[in-house]
Amino acid sequence: MQALPQSLARLAAAVGQRLLPWLVPVGLIALWQASSQLGWLSSRVLPAPVDVVLAAWTLAVSGELWAHVQVSAGRALTGLAIGGGLGLLLGLLTGS
Repeated sequence: MQALPQSLARLAAAVGQRLLPWLVPVGLIALWQASSQLGWLSSRVLPAPVDVVLAAWTLAVSGELWAHVQVSAGRALTGLAIGGGLGLLLGLLTGS
């Protein structure tokens, strides 16, 4: 009789451990959506998640998103090169 409740308890614990990392982000997104729909958050300050996904999809389909991603990636890589180069130079100077 005890084997069934113990196996159910282990199963519940395993399912709980797999679901718990997903519950917090999903709960926060649901709270964000509800807050936007209820008017607690201005859409000018923080648009609803559904609006964000629709806008991202529209930009991706039109090809405009990829142009913006390319520019942003170029800026990030430029910053990385400048910062890495300066860090290497300063490291060599202080290590000598």
